[in-house]
Amino acid sequence: MSNFGEQYDSAVIAVFEWCDTNVSTGNVSKSDLEMAVSRVVPAMRANAIISSMVENGLLRQTRYDPVEFVLTENFFSKFDGIAREEKAEENTQSFANFSLQLIVALYKRDETEGPRYYDLKETADQFGIEYRPGWVRRAAFRYKDEGLINDGFTLGGGEDGNLEAEITAEGLERAEEIIKLNLKIVENLVQSPPESRDETNWIPTANRYVTIKHNSQYAQSLETLDSAIRQFKEDQRFDNELGPEKTALIKALEGGRQLLNDTRIWLATAISTIVQPLKRIASKYKEAAIQGGVGAVVTLALQQVASLLGLL
Repeated sequence: MSNFGEQYDSAVIAVFEWCDTNVSTGNVSKSDLEMAVSRVVPAMRANAIISSMVENGLLRQTRYDPVEFVLTENFFSKFDGIAREEKAEENTQSFANFSLQLIVALYKRDETEGPRYYDLKETADQFGIEYRPGWVRRAAFRYKDEGLINDGFTLGGGEDGNLEAEITAEGLERAEEIIKLNLKIVENLVQSPPESRDETNWIPTANRYVTIKHNSQYAQSLETLDSAIRQFKEDQRFDNELGPEKTALIKALEGGRQLLNDTRIWLATAISTIVQPLKRIASKYKEAAIQGGVGAVVTLALQQVASLLGLL
């Protein structure tokens, strides 16, 4: 340890343990103090730390011997404070535990919600897993290096944001191995689904970001969606029946279409501006028993966009 404060605290513990084991008179000699402190800090700093203890009122020289000291009430108060802090640290979350918990949580989401990309920070929050800033990112890149996830990472999002991932077969196997160990740290994750926890922490499936890969599937989906919007706008057969609703549906779809230009979108917004309007339009053509034409294009657009968003 290089930090003086940490060395000081360690020296206090060392002196207490030394006196508890070796001192019966209540007084401790300067040589004993040096020996105890030198066990936990460099010998050249031992005298400086002992002098600091004297200055802070933890040690008091006896009246009759200047090289003999008494542990004061301040010393024992300081020791109790250090002991409480160490006990608290023992009960706090560690990164090693967090890393095990997060891969199990991702496994449970894959099991209950289906195989798709999930935001890792949202997954940790959904399952109530404690973590410090930066832990999600570190765990994500460790999982990636070990082949436990396929990543959909994007730029931005702060220390732990924009980290979407899909668990791989290797990740599923790793999670199952952890679960078989019956570790206490993952007990709640395995036995209790997120829905049964505090409802304020539950994040519905749609309340998450999805990553849109601009590949051939993306291009085809947009082409079909553009065609569906254009043809529905030009088709006048439902103008009277739908009235202002038609205008609202078109505006929603055009807004949703713009949303798809991004690589990362909020799924709930995509559903409300694209999927639901397409469903509404498709249902109208189905009710009217109109086969082919605009209805068929709208239905195809619905299927392709839903697949693009990971809903199928």
